[in-house]
Amino acid sequence: MNDEQAIRSLVDRWMAATRAADLEAVLGLMTDDVVFSVPGQEPFGKEAFAAASRGMAGMTIEGTSEIVELQVLGDWAFVRTHIRLAVTPGTGAAVRRSGYTLSILRKGGDGQWRIAREANMVATEPSEARTGGMTNGRPTRRPFVMHPNPAGSWRCGIATPGAWPDPVRAARR
Repeated sequence: MNDEQAIRSLVDRWMAATRAADLEAVLGLMTDDVVFSVPGQEPFGKEAFAAASRGMAGMTIEGTSEIVELQVLGDWAFVRTHIRLAVTPGTGAAVRRSGYTLSILRKGGDGQWRIAREANMVATEPSEARTGGMTNGRPTRRPFVMHPNPAGSWRCGIATPGAWPDPVRAARR
């Protein structure tokens, strides 16, 4: 398998593990020093990602990931994908999200590609956004993010600046 095929396989395995709620498999596809960047939050690493994912227990995630661009540069590569998701909480209707990600991958000493950096711009689709507002005649589009709740677990919701504590800061407490 060449490098491009290996990276395409990694993207497929990430989506399959996400659909199966296999957090350990997802964590194995990233470097220990991974950094995620998402709108409205400070960058966070593997530990905060794992904590937020554990808080999503009971949710069903279905989706697709289409590779738009992939470049391999030695032991580094980047891949730009378009993702479409339906996230369904244990009770309630599915929330549809879509958007682009830009991932930087590093090939390890074991020959395996892993995600080292990711900028995730996936947001709730405008028809799904429940923000109550309009901007220039269109629904306001805000990112769908993880929020800690007072009980110490996590919940998903529409990002409303200032309405919820920052999950990265909360995870550090």
